[in-house]
Amino acid sequence: MLTTRKTHDDAIHPTHSDHEPDRPATVCWWTSRFNPKHAGIRIRAHLVIRELRRQGCAAGWFDPRVADPAHLHTLVVHMRYDDASQRQVAMLRRRGVRIVFDMCDNHFYAQPGQHEKAARAAPLRQMLQLADEVIVSTPELGAAVQAHASLATAPRVIPDACDDLSCVKVPLIRRLRAQLSAVRLRRRVRVSESQGRVPLIWFGHHGTYDDVGMLDLLRIRTELERLDRSLPLHLSVVSNNRDKFRAHLGGWSFPVEYAQWSASQFGSIARMHRIALVPVVENDFTRGKTANRLTTAFAHGLAVVADPLPSYRRFAGCAAFGNWADSIARYATDEAARTRDVE
Repeated sequence: MLTTRKTHDDAIHPTHSDHEPDRPATVCWWTSRFNPKHAGIRIRAHLVIRELRRQGCAAGWFDPRVADPAHLHTLVVHMRYDDASQRQVAMLRRRGVRIVFDMCDNHFYAQPGQHEKAARAAPLRQMLQLADEVIVSTPELGAAVQAHASLATAPRVIPDACDDLSCVKVPLIRRLRAQLSAVRLRRRVRVSESQGRVPLIWFGHHGTYDDVGMLDLLRIRTELERLDRSLPLHLSVVSNNRDKFRAHLGGWSFPVEYAQWSASQFGSIARMHRIALVPVVENDFTRGKTANRLTTAFAHGLAVVADPLPSYRRFAGCAAFGNWADSIARYATDEAARTRDVE
């Protein structure tokens, strides 16, 4: 039975406690990180384990220090493929454990000169060859994996579930700080609304791949500022890098506010706004991304204007793609259309 031993925010490891079912887990997840604040870990491990337990399955977390392969039927390895992990997986497979490798990002992707990222390809390919089955989050990611790894059996697509932040435990002091920050943002949003401004929101990780992420907003800045002349706007940026925000997103012609992302306050912050903006440059990395930002926005009552990544296109009937000024203006002025599309 497992819980966690915390060393720092991004290094939380399973240990013994009453966090797991009473009987030994027969299906375990072994992730590159444990902390559920990371969306991929939360959506493709924590939430899945929680649901499996709810249905009576003995699911849990794998800890190589205490694992007993005699009880383990299936090991789901999520995005870890270093040499030590490969050795562990090879040993378990020899002992009859079924190995499933789960991918939610294209770690074969690297631009010229990105030597550290390029170096991941060989160990990742080796780990994939050890798996009895490979699962991916989108068909596009599956195609990329198959092109790089030439698997005997094509990867199986298992999409993301709708996100749920309730599994993220936030320390009291951070909850209080986040609550205070949310109160301040609410005041500013309300002032903007009293001035007739439309509250927009961008949320997500600030970006670590070729500056995609927060800086994607710069591509649509001119169009937003042009729209602001006829339809006053307010934009909240909810992310995890205030320094990047200050360095790149200052001096716009309308109010642009930063709010630190917090699991405890994201829901209340999202519901202060009407429209979520999801600009994304499509490349070999983003092409395989899931639609979890769209589904998260819809779950919080937000209309969505986005760039049309492949996984987003299935929402063509309830999201607007491109034509940023016209799309924002339609949702801002037609409440019935906004409500209908969110529903």
